[in-house]
Amino acid sequence: LEVTNNIENSNYIKGVSYNNLGLLSFKKEDYNDAINYYTQVINIPDIENFEPQTYTYAKQYLLFSKFKLGETNNFITEYEEVLENCKKLNLSTVQPKIQLSEYYESQNETEKSQKLALESYKNSIQHKLFREKLLALKQLTNVFPEKAKHYSNEYVKLSDSIAAVDKKTQNTFARIEYRVDELNDENSLL
Repeated sequence: LEVTNNIENSNYIKGVSYNNLGLLSFKKEDYNDAINYYTQVINIPDIENFEPQTYTYAKQYLLFSKFKLGETNNFITEYEEVLENCKKLNLSTVQPKIQLSEYYESQNETEKSQKLALESYKNSIQHKLFREKLLALKQLTNVFPEKAKHYSNEYVKLSDSIAAVDKKTQNTFARIEYRVDELNDENSLL
């Protein structure tokens, strides 16, 4: 962010940087900081037009951070804009619908919450979004208590599979790095 002060037309970089800081704060459950960062993104002049994806993510997490702090005024109306933008930009709606499901769950609107959780789950399968499928399974566990065991078991299996793939990828990179080091040593000897 300091560097962007010396760069002309750096609004895109600022938007992405604030978005990343907001996401870190959100993941740490520091929703006040997240709101601050996402508000910075939203307030960048004309960001909605020149960087609509960054704007959409910022708006999504700004609203959801406010929800996490109990602020629900105009949540549905503004969140509909997020879903519309996701569709227009061809972005996944899995995570926004899970968040909307959480909102409806908090409002004791069980049917709407269940419907959105199921849609998210089906979309994550259809588009092979395995990490988002984990989020959908977690929400399904919350909104379908009678099927919680089934969804929990599926969650654990998928989580273990993802961890195994991550470990395999890590090992592959480690082998490549080791081989590169070997080749560098051989080249040095030559």
